Amino acid sequence: MKNLNLISCKKKLDSKNLLLNKKKLDLQSKYASANSEDEKQKISKKLKEIDVELEGNMNKLKANEDELKMLQDKYNHIKK
Repeated sequence: MKNLNLISCKKKLDSKNLLLNKKKLDLQSKYASANSEDEKQKISKKLKEIDVELEGNMNKLKANEDELKMLQDKYNHIKK
């Protein structure tokens, strides 16, 4: 049952990362065409926030993958 939760969490994080990456690309495009330094600073701040969230999501994914591997190893050991 825990495996299904981990897989579901991975799908949600993958989907969220995809949306964040699309938003990041859009903001990078807006940054390139921004006229004022104030506008560029606001966009830059949002880009940094997205980077922090993406990094957090990647850390969660790594932790989930590690836990899933551990559970699979335990299952395989019990099966023997």
